[in-house]
Amino acid sequence: MLILASQSPRRKELLELAGLTFTCLPSRGEEIVPEGMPAAEEPEYLAGKKAEEIFAAHPEDVVIGSDTLVLLDGKPLGKPHSEEEAFAMLRALSGREHEVCTGVAILSPQGRESF
Repeated sequence: MLILASQSPRRKELLELAGLTFTCLPSRGEEIVPEGMPAAEEPEYLAGKKAEEIFAAHPEDVVIGSDTLVLLDGKPLGKPHSEEEAFAMLRALSGREHEVCTGVAILSPQGRESF
């Protein structure tokens, strides 16, 4: 079985567009990264942690974990905690160049791949 360790509507849509059959089991762990880790490396690290959490309970399946981080002026923008905060972030990003980093980890009985 293929498991997506997320409830992200966009990630679900991408797998559906690829014609894949899958189940969503979102990870529940805290998104904590090691101190000093470069921001651009955080998504791959967190994707791995999410996939590992679900794979530990489903070691016979294939688990996909993913994480995305937006950097503005080299500084990470966290997840907005309110609608007001989300609009403030969108205003800050509007018309400005920014970086979007996404990490993916795939765990299966055959091994692990992350990028």
